Formats: sequence, C-alpha cells, structure tokens
Amino acid sequence: MKLSFSQIQKYQMCPKSYQYYYKDKLRPEKKSAALILGAALDVALNSLLLERDLDKSFQIFENNFISFKTDNGKIETLFDNPTVVYSVNDFDSALLTKEDLQLLKNEPPYSELELIREKVGFDNMSIEEKISYNKYNYLAAKNKGKLMLQAYYNNILPKFSKVYEVQKQISLSSTDKDIIIGYIDAIVEIPQYGTVLLDNKTSSIFYEPDAVLTSQQLALYTYIISDEYKIDYAAFAVLLKSPKKQVTKVCTTCGFTDTNSNYKKCYNIINNKRCNGQWEKNTSLTINTQFLIDKISFNKQNIVIENLDLITHGIKLNFFPRNFNVCSNYYGGKCDYFDLCHKK
Repeated sequence: MKLSFSQIQKYQMCPKSYQYYYKDKLRPEKKSAALILGAALDVALNSLLLERDLDKSFQIFENNFISFKTDNGKIETLFDNPTVVYSVNDFDSALLTKEDLQLLKNEPPYSELELIREKVGFDNMSIEEKISYNKYNYLAAKNKGKLMLQAYYNNILPKFSKVYEVQKQISLSSTDKDIIIGYIDAIVEIPQYGTVLLDNKTSSIFYEPDAVLTSQQLALYTYIISDEYKIDYAAFAVLLKSPKKQVTKVCTTCGFTDTNSNYKKCYNIINNKRCNGQWEKNTSLTINTQFLIDKISFNKQNIVIENLDLITHGIKLNFFPRNFNVCSNYYGGKCDYFDLCHKK
C-alpha cells in the first residue's frame, strides 16, 4: 500500500472522509481556490529558491494560476469558473488594480454579490452570480500571490546561505511493505543551524510558536531524509494570506508625505505658514511572514513512525469511523461529505 502524507492527514482528520475520497472515489465537484493558489505558489517558490529571480517567479506563478486540473483530469480555466470556492475572508478590494477594475466594469458590484452570498450561500447563488463573484476573487488572489512572492523574497530568502534541493521526493518502506511517499519543499543551509528541512506554508493566522516541534510531517520527513542529510533542524516559512495595509497621504500642493496623523489638510510648514493643501491617499499592501525553526528530536521521529503503523493498520482493516468533531470545521470549513453523514 502506498500513502502520501496528505492521505495520512485526511485519515487522521476523519477516517470516514478518507474512505469516501480514496476508497469510494466520491470526489467533490467544488474546487478549493486556496489549494489551487498554493500549488501555483509552490512552483513559483521553487524557481525563486533556486534562481533568486523575483520577476521570473512572478511569471511562473501567473502561468500556473490560469487553469487547474479537476479530479477527472479535465483542465479548466480559473478566471470565470463557477465551481471554484474562495474563502469569504480572503478578498480585499485594495488588491484590485485599475486594470482589474476596468476588466470588471460590466460586472455587478462586489458588495452586492457578497450580500447575496451571505444571504443564500455560495452553493445557492446563480451561475451568473458565481461567475461574477469569482472574477473579483480570482483577480484579487492573483495579485495577492505576487505580494506573497515579494514578501518571501524580501523576508525569507535572505535567511538561506545555500539551497541544496527543492521538491525532493522521498519514500519510506515499512516491514509490512507499506510505502509512505512525500515531497520536501526545500533543503537549505542556514547559518548557526546548518542543513535545515524547510516547509513553505500559507495561512490565515500566525502559527503557534511550537508548530515545528508538534508537526508530525516535519518529524516524518526528517526521519526519512536522515540517512542522506544530517539534519537536526526543520523550519516553517509562513506567508500570511491577509495583506497588511499602509495608507499614505501625499499633499497635492507641496508633495509632503504623511502616514500617521488625522489632519484633514496638509500641515507642512512652508515660509512660516501651514500649507493646507489637499491630500491624495495611496494604499500600499504587504504580506506578513513568519519563520519558525526548531530541533526535531529522535524521540519525536520514533513516535510519528509508531503512529503511522497504527494508521496503515486501520486502513487495511477498513476501519473508518466518523469524527464528528470536525464536521463543521474541516480545515476551516464544512466537510465536503457533511450531508452523507448527517442528512441521509
């Protein structure tokens, strides 16, 4: 039996959802925009890590954020796709450029579409409403992705003195001939820490300070790679999804810049007089980053391996109980199989 780490996570989250997805082949019709965005960012970050060329990474990201592959292998465009689901908290109108607004000029206002979604839910919106709603979200997400790459380039990349590999495929064979397969985002060199196993993440909130210590994925991957690389440390590089806004006021008369005051007019003193010119407001957006690094103990690695044995054993026995604790909070949303467990 072959298992990826995403399969292991799904079984741990809810064994029944594992059965529906992997055993019964019941695949949701909807596609998560967050997963598509994450996949496009992964490809761009690979290039950024190896070549340190920000403009090239932008282009790679845009090329990979045009379409996506459905579970049945069909390629579909993203821009106006009504089957893609965006998080209600991910959109920010400040992310839209003048070119974007021109492209959207014939669409209903986003505020109107958001009210419809709040009232009836995304699933019950009309196809036309979903298409318009997703056009706004797609353009905002595309611009946000480039901001994330910029933040990674500025804040994360300088930490690495060397990048050994990206997207390294790894595998682990058990005594029962089970095979665990996975991909390490990167193996890097960091001064004072040596060779470090790196996992890139996007998140709506900051990770807990002990997230590296408690990560079974990092412990598993460290265990698997230990024979090839001497690695004691692993790290999370986290890109926050919500942009941080900085409003700058520029006086149209004297060019004075202000970022903090509440003055309605320019208060710059010129020739012993207050300018009193009109402000022009500019909003800049940046992405917060977080970098967590910690030592992965050999004891933690062994604990994770023991847990894997229990998981593979449960799958072989077709042991798929429901975990009702995650039905309404399955990675932040309702489980795709909610109705199968509660309404039949």
